[in-house]
Amino acid sequence: MVLVNKNVIRSTPESETWTFKSFVTETGTDVAKVWDTDQPFAADEAFRAMVKNNRKIKNYREWTSWRHDMSGKAGEQGIVELGFKAAGKAYRVLCVFNGKLCIVVLCLAYHKGSVWTPTKAVETATKRAKVVNSGKAELNVIQDEDNLEALI
Repeated sequence: MVLVNKNVIRSTPESETWTFKSFVTETGTDVAKVWDTDQPFAADEAFRAMVKNNRKIKNYREWTSWRHDMSGKAGEQGIVELGFKAAGKAYRVLCVFNGKLCIVVLCLAYHKGSVWTPTKAVETATKRAKVVNSGKAELNVIQDEDNLEALI
């Protein structure tokens, strides 16, 4: 909000694009920069492209990376699953919504059948979601080329 004169308050315009944020662990690790699983260059580039493309699509269910809402304890915390393929693997991005047009990346993992790598990816994401939902999480905005140009 912007204060105009002493008695008039104007609202700032709402964002037209999604903000992607990443969870920062207690040790200071940004999970979008250092994944919980292997992170080949091609997969990192595919993740960045996914974020950039999804930012522009207002209805998240229309994202090409959209998979589904999680079930069980993860679902109770509001975790959703996004996905992309790179380097011959099916990568999964476990996230939670955090306000209007904002989503927080909790864990990047590899998934095949019922096997997750790391094996406790869903449990890790659930613990992180609890911290986000409590409002106590440290979060970083995930930047892409378009964001960086706006900062200059």
